[in-house]
Amino acid sequence: MRILALALVAAVSSVSAESIAYLTNKGGGRIVITDEACSNQKGKIAYTTGNTDTILGCWFIDDLYVHIVWADDGKLRSYPLENWTLMPKKTPGRGV
Repeated sequence: MRILALALVAAVSSVSAESIAYLTNKGGGRIVITDEACSNQKGKIAYTTGNTDTILGCWFIDDLYVHIVWADDGKLRSYPLENWTLMPKKTPGRGV
């Protein structure tokens, strides 16, 4: 798990806004964490999709969890690191 946490931190150091990792939510959509800074808050932007709604939040990590404060209800929710799938790193000029 420590390796996944380090991989997430390393992925955040990129220059352009990218998706870093995702997990499937209970509604069949995805929770996606990005490396884009949240405005006026600490952390990076997260979003979740389900039916047709997209909900935004700000995320941060520790050694065990990805923590997200969701903007719709202001609640902090924590998701175990081992449940996340890292996104492939984009290569400049190749699109993926």
